[in-house]
Amino acid sequence: MRISKSFVFAGDAKSIKEKAEKYFSSLGFKKDIESDGRIILKRGGSVLNSWVGYKIRDTKTILTVELEQKDGGVTVSCEYNVDVSRRTPMSGDKETLVAELEGLQGALAKAQPLQVQ
Repeated sequence: MRISKSFVFAGDAKSIKEKAEKYFSSLGFKKDIESDGRIILKRGGSVLNSWVGYKIRDTKTILTVELEQKDGGVTVSCEYNVDVSRRTPMSGDKETLVAELEGLQGALAKAQPLQVQ
């Protein structure tokens, strides 16, 4: 299951990247790979949790966050890739992940959101 969302914020990519990383760490994600404009985070890597976990946050998830600085703003693109091969998605799973993304938008609110895509 894939879910993505993008936001545009005023500010610099470095500080927004740090805030996004801190926010997702608070949700149980661990940084896997980092480059200049990208962070790849993982959560729920336990096979047992993927099989018997009833919460979407227990399921193996790879989150890619990309940041692009241009025209005085920073585009933050987030894509969840959730492994549902061992679990049937439940009705509230998508809403849970979208709420996490909206939480990121709130956490970055000090950076003055310009628009949501």
